Amino acid sequence: MAAEFFSMKVRGLKELDRKLKKLSAAVRGRALAAAADAASEPILKRMDALVSSPGRFGTGELRSDLRSVVTKIKPESVTVSIGPGTRTAWRAHFLEFGTVNRRAFPFMRPAIKDGSPQALRIFKTRLLREIRRAS
Repeated sequence: MAAEFFSMKVRGLKELDRKLKKLSAAVRGRALAAAADAASEPILKRMDALVSSPGRFGTGELRSDLRSVVTKIKPESVTVSIGPGTRTAWRAHFLEFGTVNRRAFPFMRPAIKDGSPQALRIFKTRLLREIRRAS
């Protein structure tokens, strides 16, 4: 996956956190990973839509390489990488930020901004479901 461009911390889920801490470390990690993976979908879909929009040329390979991967699982946190895979990550930033000869066509930052509210709702719902399943 590409280097970490953006990071989001989820705060304010005290009730879920209390319930989560009652589970074993392994189960907590699996619950967080499942919730984070599900929550990444709206961001990934928005990224795909932005890459596919009219005026974006040469993005077919990038579009087919977009992915969401849980990269780190700990009992208290999880890391999900969303974006271009290894085939296209090296050049995705040219599209995102532009070059001296080509204007920028942002697709990662707007996808995160647009998809984050829905991702947070999905994360909360899925985490609660995973906690109930494990309890």
